[in-house]
Amino acid sequence: MKLIVLDIFSEYGHFRKYWTTTSPLTFNFIPPTTVYGIISAIIGIDKSEYLDVINYNTLKVAQRIIKPISKIRVPINLVDTKDNIKLKSIDSWHIKNRTQIRFEFLKNPHYRLYLLFQNQDLSNRLEKYLRNKNNFYTISMGLSELIADFNFLGSFNYSVKTPENYVDIDSVIPLDSIKEIHFEENKSYVKERVAVDITPERKVKIYKDILVEVNSKSIKCIPKEYIEIEELKEKITLI
Repeated sequence: MKLIVLDIFSEYGHFRKYWTTTSPLTFNFIPPTTVYGIISAIIGIDKSEYLDVINYNTLKVAQRIIKPISKIRVPINLVDTKDNIKLKSIDSWHIKNRTQIRFEFLKNPHYRLYLLFQNQDLSNRLEKYLRNKNNFYTISMGLSELIADFNFLGSFNYSVKTPENYVDIDSVIPLDSIKEIHFEENKSYVKERVAVDITPERKVKIYKDILVEVNSKSIKCIPKEYIEIEELKEKITLI
C-alpha cells in the first residue's frame, strides 16, 4: 500500500481544544479525528456514517506543519440558544441576546497530510478524487465557515526504519513513539494532547500526547521507528 500525500491550507483555521469553554483556543495542528472527517468529506461519506468507515483502525495519519504557526484573536458574536427559541431567518436581525466571545484562530494554516489506508478500495477512491482536484463535500479547516483547499502531491513508496542514532523528523511526533529527544536552540516545542480514536457516538477511546515544533522545523530524536519517503526526502512518524 502506498502513502497518499496532500497539502491542505486556508486563510484561517480553528481546531478547538476540548478543555476550553468561554475563550476557545485552537490546537496547532489538525487532530487526527478531524482528518478523518476531512478525508470523508472529500470522498463523499456522510458525517453521520464516516467514523464507521474511516477511523483509527482503517487510516493511519502523519502530519507536517508547512508554515510556522501564527494565531490571532477575533471577537465573535454568538446567539444565546439556551432557551431553545426557534428563530426564523427573517427575525435574525432583531436578536438582542448575543454574547461576544474571543476565539483564537490559526492564520494562514498550511499542513501536509500523509495517509496510509488499510483498505485499498478507500485508498484508490481518495486518490481518484485528489488527482482530479475534486471533493464531494466542501472541506474546512475546523469550522464550517473556514473553507480549505488542497494540493495532491502524489502516492509514494516508503520504507520503515528503526534507527539507533538521532534523526530529523519532519512531522509532529507522538511522545510514545520517541526513545530519546534532543531539544535544540531556536526551535519552539509544544506538547498537545489530542483524541486519536473516537466512536461514532463521539466518545473518545484513545488520547495521545503529540510533540510539535510550531515554526515548521524538524525534531531531532531517536524514534522507535519512522517512515522515510525518499522521493520527497522526508522522514515522518505516524500518529
